[in-house]
Amino acid sequence: MTISLPFHWSERINGTTHHFNVLGWSPTNLNLTIERGLWQCEMIGVCKEITRMNTVDPFETGGTPVYPALGTDSAALEHSSVSTTPFTYDGVNYAERRFTMNITRGMAIQAVNGSQQIIYTKPSSKEINFSADVFTGTNTADVTELANDWYLKDATAIAKDASYKFTTAPAKTFTFTNCVLTSYEKSMALGSTDASIESVAFNAESTTDL
Repeated sequence: MTISLPFHWSERINGTTHHFNVLGWSPTNLNLTIERGLWQCEMIGVCKEITRMNTVDPFETGGTPVYPALGTDSAALEHSSVSTTPFTYDGVNYAERRFTMNITRGMAIQAVNGSQQIIYTKPSSKEINFSADVFTGTNTADVTELANDWYLKDATAIAKDASYKFTTAPAKTFTFTNCVLTSYEKSMALGSTDASIESVAFNAESTTDL
């Protein structure tokens, strides 16, 4: 299924409202990050047309447009109430200080020769990446699991799953299947009794919808 959405924005210049419309917009990239309790979400897409600045809003032709509700009754995204270990890899739970997910869709785009407008777009591929800074050293499993998969190149690593939990109303979970560990870095202060930090990145075959 290809998503195609219209967007509208306006700005007031020297007392006159000017309108812009984005038509036939389809998403190609999603980036979602949570760091120290702050969520940030960014989406990038491709569109068929962006209209020129106009003092007349074409969406208002024939009557007043009806806009969808903003969803103010929905709870804000957070992760503090899920547990102290919202990130899980191969059944081992980890406390974390940062989590980032990125989904990129390749789009096949067809345009008629000599035309500036896109005729249609079709998803052709999808790449799923996620990364986290996790605390380790609180139990035996979380000390060895990630390190073994990285340094020993554990053959079963290509079939391991991961998940990240956060709370809205109700609680929801991103589940990643067939994850491959692509980057690993460990840091800790010498002589410190604090848990060490492992920064890890993965590719995944699929992820659940929210």
